[in-house]
Amino acid sequence: MTGPKKIGFWSDLKAENIGKQRGFLYNGHKYRVIKDFIDYDGTTHNKGEVWTFLAYSFNYYDNGLQWFITFDGDEEWSIPLFLDDMEQQDIDSHPEVYIEVYN
Repeated sequence: MTGPKKIGFWSDLKAENIGKQRGFLYNGHKYRVIKDFIDYDGTTHNKGEVWTFLAYSFNYYDNGLQWFITFDGDEEWSIPLFLDDMEQQDIDSHPEVYIEVYN
């Protein structure tokens, strides 16, 4: 996980490979980790972790994906996933196994 950066540092970028919705992840919605997972940087996201999804970015060159999230609404973080790795590909393909909508 990379960050923190000022809110909007990544999530407000405008490009074809950036979006505000990916699967059931929607900008501004809160999510809670329900199954531990490890991102590409080696950060473990433990069950119970809560954050708000801001946007995502897909890098065609290295088949990498980043979810941009915030814990506090002031700073944002990047959760990198390497889609050539089967476990991390599964996190993106089936996020409902790892995270749930949190109210």
